[in-house]
This record gives sequence, structure tokens and C-alpha cells, in this order.
Amino acid sequence: MQPWTRVGLAWTTVALLLVACAPQRTEAPVPGGQESAAPAAFKRITTAIRGSPASLVQERTQRSGGIRGLDGIQELTHAGLTYLKADGIRAAQLSEAVPTIENGLWKVFPDGRMETTWRIKATARWHDGTPVTANDFLFTSAVEQDKDLEIPPYAEHELIEGMTAPDARTLTVTWKRPYIEADGLFSYRAAGLPIPKHLLERAFRDDKGSFLALPYWNEEFVGAGAFKVHEWVRDSHTVLRTFDDYVLGRPKVDEIEVRFIPDNNAILANVLAGVDLTLGKTISSILRSGRETSGRMAA
Repeated sequence: MQPWTRVGLAWTTVALLLVACAPQRTEAPVPGGQESAAPAAFKRITTAIRGSPASLVQERTQRSGGIRGLDGIQELTHAGLTYLKADGIRAAQLSEAVPTIENGLWKVFPDGRMETTWRIKATARWHDGTPVTANDFLFTSAVEQDKDLEIPPYAEHELIEGMTAPDARTLTVTWKRPYIEADGLFSYRAAGLPIPKHLLERAFRDDKGSFLALPYWNEEFVGAGAFKVHEWVRDSHTVLRTFDDYVLGRPKVDEIEVRFIPDNNAILANVLAGVDLTLGKTISSILRSGRETSGRMAA
């Protein structure tokens, strides 16, 4: 397989491959009744993005365009109430179920208002082991709508009448009028992926001016996704390691290095040198250009 074919994938496909849940494996007994002590092989891949992000918060503050590939890193390290599968069907992630009319979690009232409810999975955990709760989503909503922060507002907030947490694992949202994508709230690009209240509430309350510059947004990031940030070196790379307690199951890959490469020629050189995958939708044009150049040189 040629290098440009091997790595020319959109980040959405990459994310699905990396976070696919590995079923629990039962080892066959060895002769004599002794179990095999051979450790599983450590699985590591190297990826690259066409950009050099300073932190993950730039995915919140630069929604128009943003940094190429940063969205892929965020999807690997973070999680929402639901997510879109490769076939476009919405599935539960941190929540137990996607709200629908049929399951009673999506209600439409005669006056046109609506109510959607999510029940958070008991196994949903932040990377530091703290349970994800409904209060984390209320806190996220407050942060996203704070006018003192340089965060462009999500359109969904204008449609919401109120948001409550009847208990630690239940989030209920009342909508002013019908909204067909109400079931996607608090998922990628829909009113903000959740942030941990127990880690950020004091900083948000005491010093909003430096809130978006906190080390939380890069080397100290704590999300709820399939991978944890192990290392973040500005203008160089980030290393992500598997989160064993990920709510959808342990990923099949143990570690991912993501190189930050904003230069087209440099990223092409890395691809030809053996980078396993690329994150970002713009990489295919670079790879096609490189293939054509290689072909002319060979001729």
C-alpha cells in the first residue's frame, strides 16, 4: 500500500477505528492448567495534524475555521452525551440513551415547547476518576454563555428556556420551541462538550480573565473520552494514552502521538517517512499533490 493511500483518511474515520471497544477476551487454558503470562503487545501509532494548536480551548474560541486537526484530538480525548456514528445515526455516549419520542425522553407539548431528558451512565468518569454528573453540564452551560469570556455562543442556547438537574445523573432541558436536533445537545459542536465542574469552578469564579489560559486546556486536560493527554509540547506534539475506564470500553490502541505540523511540505515528508495516520479533512489535497510530484520525478 502506498503511503498516501495508507494515511489519507478523514479524522472521523480515524476516531472510529481508535475508540472501537475491544471485547473482553478469554484466554484459552494452556496444557498443565497454567495460564499464559505473556503480556499483550503495546499498541502505539503516530499521527499528524496540519496545524500547531496551543491548547484544546482553541476549538471553542475559533469555531469558524479553527486549527486543522484539533477537532480530531478533541474527539479522541473528550466525550459528550451522544455522538454521531459513521452512518450518521446518533448513539449514546455518556448518556444511557438518546432522547426520542418513543422512549419518552423527548416530549413535545401542545404549545410548541419541548422537553428532553438524559440519564448519565453510572460508569461515566472523568480522566481523574471522578464521576460525570448533571451538574457538570449545568456548569458547562454557564461557562459557554458567559459574556466575559471570548467564547462564541452556540445557537442552541437561544432556544433553551431552562435546564435542571433533578439528581446527580439526570439532566432535563426545556426548549422554547421545536428543534429537530435537540437530541444532540452537549455533543460535538452542539452547546459544548462538558467540562469538569470540580476542577474548574473555582478558577471560573475567581479569575475569568485567565480562565481560558489555564494549563487545564493542554497538558493538564481532563476529559471523559477514550484517551487522556499524557504530554503536550507546544509547537511540537501531544501524546495521548488510553483511558482504561472509558465509558464505551477500553480502546484497542494504547498510545497515540499527534505531531503538530502546519507546513505542507513538512507534513508530506512525515507521511512518506512513516506516519501511520493523519487527522484533518484537508490532508488529502496535500497527499494528492505529493503523489503527482513523485510521479513526475520518477518519470
